[in-house]
Amino acid sequence: MCISRNILIENKFDERWRNFEDTHLLVRLLLKYPFIQGSEYTCVLNNHPLRGTYTIYKEKSAFEKIENNVSAIKDLFEKEGKEILRITNKPYLKEYLVSEKYIHHSNGALIYGKPLISLQVMLKAIKADPKFYHIKFYLKYILKFPVFSVYYFQNQNYKCRK
Repeated sequence: MCISRNILIENKFDERWRNFEDTHLLVRLLLKYPFIQGSEYTCVLNNHPLRGTYTIYKEKSAFEKIENNVSAIKDLFEKEGKEILRITNKPYLKEYLVSEKYIHHSNGALIYGKPLISLQVMLKAIKADPKFYHIKFYLKYILKFPVFSVYYFQNQNYKCRK
């Protein structure tokens, strides 16, 4: 990805969005400037166990960070919603993306052993999705939540007995 230095001087990362500042900036730039897509890959995503995507659920402030992440999406639509709608012609896109982000975090919390946070966040996903665009994800969640929760609570009981 190549972005002119002058563009980045004029358009800064919004530091309020600690876990979404890069995407927030890129969407704002894409709405404002033309772009050319090349056929070659120019960056690599490095997945590692200390990446924020994986560590967020172990922190005491996990729920606050999840809300911060979702608030960044809402902010984009509050400030750039008309332009996003003009380009995408998808009036439901905000609700779709907000509920999808909640689903992502709900699944992450469940996988990383935080079933109560997971359930709270999944309920927020459903509330943010009045037309049930993600009904398949909700149904899958209903099936896997008991399995992950039983596993988590059994391990907690085992640790307490030691």
